[in-house]
Amino acid sequence: MLTLTSLRIEYHDDELDCNALNFVLPEGYFSLQRSLFIDAEDDPIFALPYFMLVSPELGEDGNYNSINEIKVHMDRLQLAFAQPILSEHHNVCVILPAALDEPLLDFLVNHLFLGEAVVYGNDVPSAWHRQQTEFQEWLD
Repeated sequence: MLTLTSLRIEYHDDELDCNALNFVLPEGYFSLQRSLFIDAEDDPIFALPYFMLVSPELGEDGNYNSINEIKVHMDRLQLAFAQPILSEHHNVCVILPAALDEPLLDFLVNHLFLGEAVVYGNDVPSAWHRQQTEFQEWLD
């Protein structure tokens, strides 16, 4: 499992028709992005979230990828990908810069549309569990 330590989190809501969650690393970043306006019939790959990792130590890699699970803990996120990132890693652990909060959960579930992949650790209060209530808008 690739472990990344985040110094801060940046939220980008509806910038260039995309929502993005950036985990800023000591050198570089790990980004989870989702297109807001897509037509999956034209090109199904764009219906997937996009992941980008930029680091002098690890290199740079970005790809559209299915995510099997995001296990949410109070101090970290553990992501399991269907296809590897950086050509070899199916699992990435992001150590959070501060304790998990509700805005981060809302962004994962309702801005990046990853609600079906989110699994809560025992340390996350049940009152914080989110149901995906917002949906992507599909182009006609």
